[in-house]
Amino acid sequence: MTTETEQKEVISENEDARRKDEIYEAAKKRLPSENVISLHSFPYEQSLEDLRSLNGWKDSEELIEKTEDLVARIKEKEAEDAKARDEYLKKHRRRRMVLLFVLLGSLALAALYFFVLRSEFKLLRARILIQNGNYTKAFTILKDMKNDRSQALLEEMIPQYKKQLFEEAEVGGSIIFGTFEQDNNEMNGGEYLEWQILDKKDGRILLITRYGIDCWPFDYKNKRSNWEKSTLRLWLNSEFYEASFTDYEKSMIAETLVTAEGNPNWDADPGPDTVDKVFILSISEAERYFDSPETRSCQLTAYSRAYGAYQSDNRTCWWWLRNPGSSTQKACYVIAAGYISKDGDNISAYRTTVRPAVWLTLEEN
Repeated sequence: MTTETEQKEVISENEDARRKDEIYEAAKKRLPSENVISLHSFPYEQSLEDLRSLNGWKDSEELIEKTEDLVARIKEKEAEDAKARDEYLKKHRRRRMVLLFVLLGSLALAALYFFVLRSEFKLLRARILIQNGNYTKAFTILKDMKNDRSQALLEEMIPQYKKQLFEEAEVGGSIIFGTFEQDNNEMNGGEYLEWQILDKKDGRILLITRYGIDCWPFDYKNKRSNWEKSTLRLWLNSEFYEASFTDYEKSMIAETLVTAEGNPNWDADPGPDTVDKVFILSISEAERYFDSPETRSCQLTAYSRAYGAYQSDNRTCWWWLRNPGSSTQKACYVIAAGYISKDGDNISAYRTTVRPAVWLTLEEN
């Protein structure tokens, strides 16, 4: 008979093998082939880095050598093409600059005219929605408008908006609440955050973001998997909270007692309970609110991917839980397939995403 320690070692080895297979397959799919003429759409550098991290898993070393040789040849061809393109552009630059200045002037006038009309149209649309009793949609329009008329109208309808939001909320459904950069185009501002409704009771609703919205280490300062001291908790309750929600939305986010939950397989200290506005789920909460790996699995945003978050072939990602892992240097997380890794990942890992959670309340805070 195997001992409990041996069983844990087998589980750990299986988790490690499954993790390596995910990294290997994802990296292999993103490598360029012989018929590729440009490296622009291939994140080969990240793929090579992932393959090197596997330390010889399967044929990763052979793939690295072949890819590095192919990349060198493609880069040489790209350099030749770029030189020819630059010579062509120099001959036509003056004429294009004149046309560009004319076009920009016309566009600036058109944009100013469009902005004024669009603002008036949005305000009119919000008034119609309020008259028809659709306060949730009116709120999403008005909260981004910064003129006096829109803010006055918004303040008048806040009580009705809160009431309607809670009446329409259903467990398993979703709502729009707050904003955050998601499409990786910071020029157009943050996008509306979509939240999944996990629970509804006593005039409160529990939300978690539909997607892995950013990739952050669990902790990069204190070097311990302690939720109370973690830099992830600090970021969620300061920078994220301040930037993502309006004052009206902040008034709906309840302070929540977040219990320090240990690890059922290991003895690492979880630290004390905390009181937070924003938090992440624990193992027991992830198992309670998601009844299968399929429902627990989630996709990531373009913003998370651009900053290095892991992405499987199905666009699913890893996301943090607040429990410590097999040691104080690790924290638990959900892998791309939706299973919970109770061994955990290194707390300084930067490829795991964050799914913030909040409790909303009708009471004034």
